[in-house]
Amino acid sequence: MNRIQRILLPLLFLCVALPTTSGVMPEDTCSYEEKWDAAVSRFRNDNNLRNAQFGVCVMDLSTGSTLTGCNIDKSLVPASTMKVVTSASALRTLRPNYRFRTLVKHSGEIDASGVIQGNLIIEGGMDPTLGSYYFPDLTSFVDTVVTTLRKWNITGIRGQVIAEEQISPIEAVPSKWMDEDIAETYGAGVHSLNYADNLFSLIIDTSGGKVRITDTVPHIRTLTIDNNMRAGSSRSGRYSPVAHRKKHSDVLVLNGTLRRMNDPIELVTPAPRPSEGLCADIRETLEAEGIFVENQITNYNPEESYVLLDYKSPALEEIVRSLLVRSDNMYAESVLRAVGQRKAGNPSRKASVDAEVEVLEDWGIDLHGMTVYDGSGLSRSNKVTPLMLAKVLRASYLDMASNSKLPSLLPVAGVEGTVKYLLRDTPLAGHISLKSGSMRGIRCYAGYYPTDAPKYAVVVMVNNFRCGDSRVKTSIERLLSDMFIENGEPIELPKQPLVMDEALTENNND
Repeated sequence: MNRIQRILLPLLFLCVALPTTSGVMPEDTCSYEEKWDAAVSRFRNDNNLRNAQFGVCVMDLSTGSTLTGCNIDKSLVPASTMKVVTSASALRTLRPNYRFRTLVKHSGEIDASGVIQGNLIIEGGMDPTLGSYYFPDLTSFVDTVVTTLRKWNITGIRGQVIAEEQISPIEAVPSKWMDEDIAETYGAGVHSLNYADNLFSLIIDTSGGKVRITDTVPHIRTLTIDNNMRAGSSRSGRYSPVAHRKKHSDVLVLNGTLRRMNDPIELVTPAPRPSEGLCADIRETLEAEGIFVENQITNYNPEESYVLLDYKSPALEEIVRSLLVRSDNMYAESVLRAVGQRKAGNPSRKASVDAEVEVLEDWGIDLHGMTVYDGSGLSRSNKVTPLMLAKVLRASYLDMASNSKLPSLLPVAGVEGTVKYLLRDTPLAGHISLKSGSMRGIRCYAGYYPTDAPKYAVVVMVNNFRCGDSRVKTSIERLLSDMFIENGEPIELPKQPLVMDEALTENNND
């Protein structure tokens, strides 16, 4: 062995023995590097993506290294994958055990006979679960109000049942949401008092040969209904009502032809003022239970009111789980507004967006090329890059304040929610957690692999495709399968302990 060999050989052994450091891919990842790059290359050349804009990013959660991808810095419309950003910032700011609060108060004195000489006031706290269809086991808020008044021996109310809200009606629906979405169930706005998912039902009767609106559930008096629907015969025509309502409008326009039927038809659409339905339900239930409401107009000073009930929602992590699995826009907007309320003392859209941006900056995420407009992703004004979305996924996973909850709250592909049919008949079903986002010409996914003990953040975004949506979905499924399936099975990765990043946890005691 010559002199040079005697010097270099120990150095070579030293280099081999050095532990893997941040930014260097561990051995198990290196073995898949070529496989992943080849999968991304095939995806880039997929004919279904011709003329489309797209990006892919796979990031190591421990090191923050981008392991493979393309167009990772390209600004794209995220659609409902924006809910990942909203959920991550809320879990960080509010903590997973946070609960929304709704207060029931009264003004005026309670006389010796148990009559409130003033109003019953419902103070909204942006709780999206009041009367929600998606929390069926939750004790009814209306029933809880009745039970509370009975405990206080209340026998009647001289005044009214009124709502106290912080979010103005014009703030309820973001101005850049499209009017065509406002009358759809997914287009419900967010209010200080959300109720029954901010939807109501029109009860339609066609039995007499004409289309009549016989009732609304809950009862809404301020809505103007412009009914242009026609009834067909009992054999012809079909159930095709078309509802339209502009943003911030109390006029609902109905068109279409309905088949003549003996049974009533129910049409569900967002309520312009859900608090009106809530107050009506409370008033009617109280009267049915023998507690009268005189509806006298009385003077009311908000500073001179007394709390009867402090009603709390389920924990935030349960709410986030529900909104991510179902992709609920109203739930997401409520969560975003709660972030604004906590950080800025203001639940306006702008203040809430600014508060969310502050969370991302605290995580050290470069926001160049990113535009946050709402919490749900319903607006096309939102823009993120695949790299930013991957960094948000990693930051939330490593954040102690969030208790690393986000991975367990995402839906599992092939199993549940909006990704129930994604990868369903592949070996990856049940092994990758992804939030979907789709609009006309847009399909995106963001989440973690594997579902059990996540190791990678995975983001795939496609915008402005011209082929059918199902073809793009197939292309994305092919990409994910090419990356994470080997020999007919999901690739196996060694489980490793969670590595906390000091930069992400230094402010966790705020």
